[in-house]
Amino acid sequence: MEVRRYEDLKQLGLCFEHAFPQSEVILNACPSYRGYYPTYYKGILFSNSERGNTTKGTVLCAFLNAVGYIPKCVVLVDDRPQNHADVRAALSQSFPETKYIGIEFNGAANYCPKEISAKDFEAFYADHFERASKLANADAETPAAEGDLF
Repeated sequence: MEVRRYEDLKQLGLCFEHAFPQSEVILNACPSYRGYYPTYYKGILFSNSERGNTTKGTVLCAFLNAVGYIPKCVVLVDDRPQNHADVRAALSQSFPETKYIGIEFNGAANYCPKEISAKDFEAFYADHFERASKLANADAETPAAEGDLF
């Protein structure tokens, strides 16, 4: 699954493989699910937790600890409020100095066009990235409040 997701994203021009020096980290300190552990592969963190025994927040913090990295800010784009709550809580406990910005994207649940232009896609995420950057830089010393989820 990791290789396929990596290749699919790469074909779309989304490549994160140089985000960390490690190209693969298997998080075997987390519980396994169906014989697999959460894994970082070429810039993509796979939580293996959709119906498993871990949360996205637990996996993210385990990964950050494994690679020895403390981020100033974490931006999560996810369609499930519970995942935002899990990540916010885990970061607050393990990395209290890290600012959290959550983007709850659930537009596809109500409307999913057959086609979307690359220009519209880029404009949508450029706008959200700009908003997230402003929030992250506005007060990097203070963790985000609950209202920073947009």
